[in-house]
Amino acid sequence: HTHTRTHAHTHTREQDVEGALAYWRESAEVFEALGERTLELAKAYNNMATVEERRGNTHQALALHRKAMEIKLHEDPRSASVADSLYNIAILHHKQGEVEEAVAACRRSVAISVEALGKDHPHSLD
Repeated sequence: HTHTRTHAHTHTREQDVEGALAYWRESAEVFEALGERTLELAKAYNNMATVEERRGNTHQALALHRKAMEIKLHEDPRSASVADSLYNIAILHHKQGEVEEAVAACRRSVAISVEALGKDHPHSLD
């Protein structure tokens, strides 16, 4: 899987978002076929969401971030990683003009960040 990630990151850096998306999809399909709902699958969903957002597909990006968050919630519901997913979801809601949803997700993100990292951690202050 490291090989796939390296290729995907190379594609993303080179602005070949289609190539990066193909690699992340392939990675996710392998994890799904193996029945592995692990943080590696969540990373694949998160990276696909990032590419979809770059392509302007905010609805698809939101769906992928939610899939990533479901896995992260199962692993550790109070982790900084869940807070990151909520922040990404808040940004996408904001981009779609869904202010109430954005504010709610952002508040949850901050609350989890404070719990996971402490109130004085830089990520808790964002």
